[in-house]
Amino acid sequence: KNENGQSLILKIIQNINAQKVSENSIISLNDFNDRILKSIEDAVIVLNSDLKIVKANEAFSKLFNIPLQNTGVSFTDLIDPYDENKELQHKIMLVISTQKSFSNAALKLNPDTPDEKIFEVNCSAMQQEPGEPNLLLVIHDITAHKQAEREREDMIGFIGHELKNPLTSLLLCQNLMELQIEDENLADMKTLLERNKTNILRLNKMISELYNSTKINAGYFELEQAEFVFGDMIKEAVDSIMNLNSECDIVVENYIGNITVSGDRSRIIQVVMNYLSNAIKYSDSKKNIRIILEQENNYINVAVKDEGPGIAKGQIPFIFNRFFRVEKTRNLEGIGLGLFLCKQIIHAHHGNVWVESEEGVGSTFHFSIPRS
Repeated sequence: KNENGQSLILKIIQNINAQKVSENSIISLNDFNDRILKSIEDAVIVLNSDLKIVKANEAFSKLFNIPLQNTGVSFTDLIDPYDENKELQHKIMLVISTQKSFSNAALKLNPDTPDEKIFEVNCSAMQQEPGEPNLLLVIHDITAHKQAEREREDMIGFIGHELKNPLTSLLLCQNLMELQIEDENLADMKTLLERNKTNILRLNKMISELYNSTKINAGYFELEQAEFVFGDMIKEAVDSIMNLNSECDIVVENYIGNITVSGDRSRIIQVVMNYLSNAIKYSDSKKNIRIILEQENNYINVAVKDEGPGIAKGQIPFIFNRFFRVEKTRNLEGIGLGLFLCKQIIHAHHGNVWVESEEGVGSTFHFSIPRS
């Protein structure tokens, strides 16, 4: 009302556009930050000086099975069962007092179990307001990396052990030959030379398999394509194996004659000879080996059948894996690369490999390749 008592309407129009633009920018920025946090696979946590969780992303929520809304949870309580001697907690408290970050601290969840997880923890201080520091923790899963490290160490130890056997035998034969030379015993010298030759061939085979495996793993694998008579290649492989194992009986069934195939002859003969060598090595005293050849449409199928101990059903899916050895044959020589190389060679020819086996009955190793 004015001074005369009349009722009036007062309208105030305030321009709040800048305020709303600023609010929307803040909301947009918060959403953007939340999307970034959500997309990060590492667990990201913000702690206050009491080590209470202020903010965390979904990766952290999944790791510790805690709802994202459940802020204020004590981080100390979460990691206490896994923090041996409270080393991680001590490091975090040092960051609060010294404002110096740390990185690569180890944290294990479910240690010494099949569900073991290994993490790398990084921590840095975030100064928000005077006297109120927040801590940023990033927990990175390095389980696969550590497992790969262990596998590499196991592999190096395994290869070293396998290479040591023929080398030890070579040195022993060398010492014995020196004695035979003094006695002019030529008969025993010849036997020792033959033994040395066998050990050198074993070493050469192992080193060749390691070299080829490394090339394949690095993505470098060349084929020398040419047409060749498939039956002649099979005959050459059988003759080569028979020369080294005269006591064996290898029978070729369904000889396919003069059918030509386009591919890398030397690589495919390597596959056939590896199949045959394995069939002989794992058959013990049962030396009857069969090669079954079939032509189906545009494919050539080869099967090598033995009468060995067979393979356990649970191990069949892994038989063509790198460095895999069937448990009951680990006392035999070999580094578990032969079948892996066979698979890579056949796959490079756009073919396929597989195995059928029954424990106590024997195994049949197959491969098929297109004729062209």
